[in-house]
Amino acid sequence: MTERQFQILEIIFNSVEGVTGREWSARLGVSSRTIRNEINRINSHREEGLVSASKQTGYYIAKENLPHVRGLLAGEREPSPENELRGYKILGKLMAEDRLDTYDLAEELHLAQPTVLKEIAKLKTEVYKKEKGICAAGDYVWLEADEWAIRRRVFRIMEEELQRNRRRFPAVMAALAGDEYDQREYDILMYAIRSYFEKASVKVSDTNLMLVAAAVDFCMVRNGMGRTLDAGAAWEEPVGTGVKKLLEHLREQELGLSEGDFRLLSTLFHTLKLSAHLELSEEVRQLSRAILEEFLREVLEKYDFDLHSSDSLYENMLIHIEYMMRRAETGYEIQNPLMEDIKKTYPFAYEIAMLMVPIVYHCKHIYIRDDEVAYIAVFVQHYLENINVRLKTVVIGSSRNSINAIVTVWLKNHFFNHVEVTDVILSYSLEDYLAEHEVDLIVSTGNLSVKGEIPYYWIESVPDEKATEDLSSLIRKIRVGNRCVSIIQKYFFPEEIVIFREEETFESVVRELAARLEKGNKIESGNEFVEDVLQREENYPTVLGEQMMIPHPLMTFAQKTAVAVAILKRPVHREGKEITLIMMPAIEAKLNQEVDALFQLFNRIAADGQKLRRLWGTENAGEFLETLIAVC
Repeated sequence: MTERQFQILEIIFNSVEGVTGREWSARLGVSSRTIRNEINRINSHREEGLVSASKQTGYYIAKENLPHVRGLLAGEREPSPENELRGYKILGKLMAEDRLDTYDLAEELHLAQPTVLKEIAKLKTEVYKKEKGICAAGDYVWLEADEWAIRRRVFRIMEEELQRNRRRFPAVMAALAGDEYDQREYDILMYAIRSYFEKASVKVSDTNLMLVAAAVDFCMVRNGMGRTLDAGAAWEEPVGTGVKKLLEHLREQELGLSEGDFRLLSTLFHTLKLSAHLELSEEVRQLSRAILEEFLREVLEKYDFDLHSSDSLYENMLIHIEYMMRRAETGYEIQNPLMEDIKKTYPFAYEIAMLMVPIVYHCKHIYIRDDEVAYIAVFVQHYLENINVRLKTVVIGSSRNSINAIVTVWLKNHFFNHVEVTDVILSYSLEDYLAEHEVDLIVSTGNLSVKGEIPYYWIESVPDEKATEDLSSLIRKIRVGNRCVSIIQKYFFPEEIVIFREEETFESVVRELAARLEKGNKIESGNEFVEDVLQREENYPTVLGEQMMIPHPLMTFAQKTAVAVAILKRPVHREGKEITLIMMPAIEAKLNQEVDALFQLFNRIAADGQKLRRLWGTENAGEFLETLIAVC
């Protein structure tokens, strides 16, 4: 079996309740179809099969197959060929000695001297990436690096090897640590660290668990060789709760680690998921949120996909970006063993994910690796397959089947991820069809009168580039409109919509709206809110267009996001404009992914005089909300 098949079999074997197809995307970055094919290949190795499937629990190992699978997983861990470990053995020798004679090294490893030189050259290009580290002169070779750099390099090797091939990781560890490595001590240490995470109710991946144990073990090995780390300058531990607690636990174990060791380990641990999910949300920096928000805006603008539509997807992407940035900033970037498969299998998702590259560079002047882009593509593909709801589209066709075929093929080729053609019918049957079916969009090859509010697009000739652009614009408008309805229903409340029929001052209007927000428990102090709004207006006026304002405070945050509205039948004068509509947002301190859309709604209303007049003409809160939904 292949490495991926062994990995799949091992995951199913270790799962008590079974594994569903949807769980594979996050674990392996492959589609459910790929998993089915791989499981069929696994089952082909034994006549009665190895993996069973159930609609309720997913994939599982039947009780009668457990002994065979257990033996298979235990017996297939063949040691890595010696030639694959030559370079690591040489590096291990270099880390143990200050200077080595290449002839003596060749004799000790039972290799020819030219072979040793060839392996050293490979270390320079493949492990050190032509960076300064391994030096050679005459027949001698040595490491020109301090203990900090040596250990950091080994940590990066460990991380890459665990991503590439976990089965040979113990052999790699033994090669790097040399005679000082004790597999039993490593196993005991990993068991102790696993027990710590279980008691702390923190779910840690096997890869991260092995990396934590290996890094601590290597520090202990180096200390035992007399290669210790000084504490260096005063430092502060990372603020992450998971990292702090783990370091405290390691200190309590009296493993002979110095403050220098803890300082080095904390940098590595900072890049790993070592916190419970709820704790992690407090550690995510505003930078990661800003990067994600900019990425989602770019995706919506360029591809008409609103990745905001799934809260769980947003949260998972946010966590991934936080750790991606930590890895990029500390140099502990990971390899994605499925990168090439992802690029070939999901080219569109990968192309969308590439939007992340210039955003990160603009923020931090760092180019993220292709491996990280591929991981982002997995999130995008998950959205495309499982969350994105395509618009149910009916085609009003022609009596000529060739025309119908052209239109349906055009829709499939250009809008596959946006529309689902449910039927092709003739115009005379449309009314009956709509009475029995749910339809989001009508595409017609001829002009017709469509009753109701279902969006309609008429293709006047053979679909061309302009038709593609026009329909893309309509689809975007439909999706944005649906999102606007959700936002309006969530943040606008009848009791916070006030119609002012008499002449008022700007300050009196703001105070009334703030009082409504305070009464609705949206803000804590109405007076403090008002003072901050008025102070902001002096320096940063919020007039939009000719007749609208969105006054809001600079520093005072809300308990709950909401928008208070003032409809001014007698306008107030601000910045030389006659203001007829005021929308005053109160915004929570945490960055809400919908706030950006809220301000986009403000801008669209302010830029359209007709929409403003319709809203200004409403006579009560209910009518205002109905009109706002209609014009958004």
